[in-house]
Amino acid sequence: MYFLVYIVYLVLAGLLFGIAVALHRRPGSVPPGPTGWPFIGNILDLRTPQPWITFAEWSARWGNIMQIDLLGQPLVIVGSHKTAVDMLERKTSMYSDRPRLTFMGRLVGWDRLTALLPYGPRWRETRRLFTPALGSRASVVAFEPIMNVQITRFLPRIMKSPDNIVDQVVRTVAGTTLMIVYGYNLREDDNTFVDIARAAMPEFSSGFLPGAYLVDLLPILKYVPSWMPGSGWKKLVKTWKHDLNTLLDTPYEYVKEEIANGSTFPSFVSLCLGDSPDAEREELVKTAASSLYIGAVDSTSSAVTTFFHAMAKHPEVQKKAQEEIDRAVGTDRLPLLQDRHRLPYIDAIISEVLRWKPAVPLGMPHRLEQDDVHEGFYLREGSIVVANIWQMLHDSDTYAEPEVFNPERFIASEKREAEMDPRTIIWGFGRRSCPGLYLADTCIFLAVVQILAAFKITTQDGGNIQDSDYTTGIISHPGPAQCTASPRSAKAEALIRSVSLD
Repeated sequence: MYFLVYIVYLVLAGLLFGIAVALHRRPGSVPPGPTGWPFIGNILDLRTPQPWITFAEWSARWGNIMQIDLLGQPLVIVGSHKTAVDMLERKTSMYSDRPRLTFMGRLVGWDRLTALLPYGPRWRETRRLFTPALGSRASVVAFEPIMNVQITRFLPRIMKSPDNIVDQVVRTVAGTTLMIVYGYNLREDDNTFVDIARAAMPEFSSGFLPGAYLVDLLPILKYVPSWMPGSGWKKLVKTWKHDLNTLLDTPYEYVKEEIANGSTFPSFVSLCLGDSPDAEREELVKTAASSLYIGAVDSTSSAVTTFFHAMAKHPEVQKKAQEEIDRAVGTDRLPLLQDRHRLPYIDAIISEVLRWKPAVPLGMPHRLEQDDVHEGFYLREGSIVVANIWQMLHDSDTYAEPEVFNPERFIASEKREAEMDPRTIIWGFGRRSCPGLYLADTCIFLAVVQILAAFKITTQDGGNIQDSDYTTGIISHPGPAQCTASPRSAKAEALIRSVSLD
């Protein structure tokens, strides 16, 4: 019944959009793509799990610049790294805006945060906050002691609960980020700020995919009464808005209270606030901090959980990595960031984890701010542009046997060059690339190398790890972790037990 009501909405609105689009004069042909239904376009084609795989299949037929129609809203899908660079980086001033999302933005409020901020002065002010602390590898090194403390605490937690890996990964990434962003030391019996992130993560992820909510394509639907059939989404607004405000306010108010008491730990928030911030500065810092927190927990926890899956599936890779750690670091201590240059195979494993199952497979959507003609195709102002990062990282012209998990591809030899570093792709393109990329990369390295130094990762009860069990959303997470971990030696167990959880 509700589906039929939606179809009526779609047909009526699609008719109006279709007339407007037909009357719009074009200086060139639009990109090709699958034929949609009259009036509603391709909106039903998006009702598919893991759309990045569907888009890659389409690209094999229609090319690296495709366009589909969502009720008159053009959605342009870019399938090659070169094309993404040419469009989103070399024409970055045209492609740096974000879509105007009615549901997640105007109604729930995510347009206050960096990910959805329109391109303009406020976005530039926010990015300037990130640069001193996070803008380079050298600046992120200052956070290494914090990351070491939080990540080493992960080890005894895993030994205590080896079948609860996903929750422990989220808790560890949250604890690391909370300390850096808010100066908050996450205690073992404290879940408050972690639960805040857990509530917001699936909401953040599900709401940003193009076409996720019909009201984004038909903003007039926001005026439809909540009792009307098909308006169940309106009930989500109140809950999601509450969850977002809790994410914004609760950890921020903790920092403000600590500053007032004169006992604050140096953090991103305390350093950005300064001595006497006005209301505008406070809002800027609060939203920037929440953006860092939720972005780091969501994407980094996905990458680290994927690492566990990969090691359980590929014990030969795990064994080789542990042999490298033993040679370069020994077995009397845990590896540190300073050891990274002596651990090329560990870096290769991380690169392959990031390439094999990228946490953000479609990147964050861009919005074209003016008409453009690219490679002979006319792209209309207001078009939503997504880069199919998954497809770029599984391009057989760039990566040999891309479906195979093979860290060796990133290590050069006399016979072949190393394949392209996925970090040139996964963090996004142009001015909207991820501001926390160096922090995330460092955190992932420390987690991976210390886990490998301490544990043997195996499948759970001899079960199979399914590659297909990844969630659909702007951030894609592995399914349940069908793996477990145990200390790989008596000496490793002693190292794990020596870690303080205070």
